Amino acid sequence: MPLVSETTTGPEGLDAPPVAMDAPSVPAERVTCRFRLVTTPLPPARPVMSLTGERLLIIGGSSVALSLAKLLAARGARPDVVAPATSEEALAAVARAEIESPVRHLILTTPSAGGNWLARKDRWIEAPYFACQQWIATRIAAGDLAMARLTAVTDLGGDFGLGGDVGSVEGGALNGLVKGLAREFSDLRVRAIDFPPTMSFADVAAAVWDELAEPDGPVEVGHRSHRL
Repeated sequence: MPLVSETTTGPEGLDAPPVAMDAPSVPAERVTCRFRLVTTPLPPARPVMSLTGERLLIIGGSSVALSLAKLLAARGARPDVVAPATSEEALAAVARAEIESPVRHLILTTPSAGGNWLARKDRWIEAPYFACQQWIATRIAAGDLAMARLTAVTDLGGDFGLGGDVGSVEGGALNGLVKGLAREFSDLRVRAIDFPPTMSFADVAAAVWDELAEPDGPVEVGHRSHRL
């Protein structure tokens, strides 16, 4: 989803082209640019990486999480679904999962239906945040951050909320979290995958599988009638 620059109007009503912010000779009125988010079609994912035997920790006990875990297990991966209700439970869940063997895939999910996000923010916003914090610290300590993958699965409409067809607003928080982490930890592979709330759990799981098995690609990917 690229940012597209638009011109602004200068003091005399003329269109002002985008100008670097540090250009000292440009009047302040002509420096600011406006941006709009647009969606662009993407080619289908190219799943080339094997997940056989890989451990994946899925945060959230929603129907999406359970459907994804079922598909992953059927295809040879080793998923664990946890549903921490507090930040303390999230920290403990990540530490407990790591005891058996390294967990290089962390998947964040949202509730399967909308509702009062304030009443459930501890479980669906704060717990995933602390799970990410603990997991990334663990991967850095293990020296395998470059081999790790962080994924958020949301239902903001398949276009990250641009069309207003939003299922669970918590997806906005998770997308912001993982995109920020992608900038902070350049070695970490990060992907935010968004779907319409009406898409079946099985179809969501199948699409997420393809994205997980594609090692490289954009940080944000939406799925509607096509990949974007």
